[in-house]
Parts: sequence; structure tokens; C-alpha cells
Amino acid sequence: MSAPVILALALWGAVGWRLRGGAFTALTGIDPGTDGARFVFGGLWMAAPAMLLDWRAGVLAVALFVTLLVEGWGAYMALGRETAAPAPRLGYDAILRLLGFRRPGWVYDAAGLLLCGFVLMALPALAMGWLTQSVIAYALTWAIGFFLPLAYALAYALHLPTVGKFVDDETVWGECFFGAVLAPALFFLLEGFR
Repeated sequence: MSAPVILALALWGAVGWRLRGGAFTALTGIDPGTDGARFVFGGLWMAAPAMLLDWRAGVLAVALFVTLLVEGWGAYMALGRETAAPAPRLGYDAILRLLGFRRPGWVYDAAGLLLCGFVLMALPALAMGWLTQSVIAYALTWAIGFFLPLAYALAYALHLPTVGKFVDDETVWGECFFGAVLAPALFFLLEGFR
């Protein structure tokens, strides 16, 4: 695969994942609702390049959408930088406390993001495993979720500027970085394990 294709897929993923995160409404004034944005940009958009190879990749779009209906990581994405107390995530907070993590701080939030990434990619990993009949593709798809805390850490480390309504704060770059990994990874995993 050529570098331009990889870059195009990364850009596609970064834009789509950010549109899912609220940029579509901010840019257009059209509010498809949280679930509408998740379906169009979190599901269909992210899997669209893979669907060019195999129409069954629509299963990935549905899997991402279903997961996004129940999964969110807003309470952890500030990586200890929140100025107000974040909304509690009762299930995850209990698991994190059980594992010995204590709020506040970046370690607690990074562990929360890791847990969210683990859950976020569980159903898409099952879909990828089914589509490819490969345990390796299943495991690699699930491993994409482990990039979630790294995406936000990278965003904070780079101190990138805002870009109008599209990227309106530093945290949003984390969304862009995660999407820039997710879309190409789904594409290459589906292509490589067909």
C-alpha cells in the first residue's frame, strides 16, 4: 500500500471521528442527534473505505455504531487536566478503584481510557474476526482500542492549536488522532485477512 493511500485513509478517519464527536453540528448547524452522528460518522464513515473492498464490512459499521451507543470516554479524556469534577462513570470508576487506581490524575484517566478503548473495540473485533475468519485479525482489531489513551496523551503532548469550529480545544485532537488510526487499521485488516 502506498504512502498516499495510507495518508488519505488517516485523514478520512481523523475527519470522520471528529465529525462523530460534534464537529458536524458545529460546522453545519445541523444536529443529527448524538446517535445519528454516531451512526453516520462513527459507523458508516469509518467503515466506508473497507466497504470498497468487501460489502460485508458494513458489519463493521454496525458494530462500531452499536458500541458507540453504550460507550463514551468523556469522563477520562482530559487526562487529569479537568477543571471541574467529571461526571462519574459508575461502572468503570468502580472497576478502576477495584484495580487500585484513585482519582484524580492522569494515571486514573489513562486507565479509564484504556478500559473504554477495550470495550469500544470488543464488538468490532468480533465482527472483524467473523468477516475474516482470523483470530489474528480479531486480536489486532481489539488492540486498536489500546490506542485511545495514547491518542489523547499525544494531543496534550503536542499542544496543537485549535482549528476553528472543527477542532475547538486541545482534547479534540485526541479524537482526530484516534480516528486517524482506526479507519486505516480497519481497512488494512480487512484487506490483509480476506
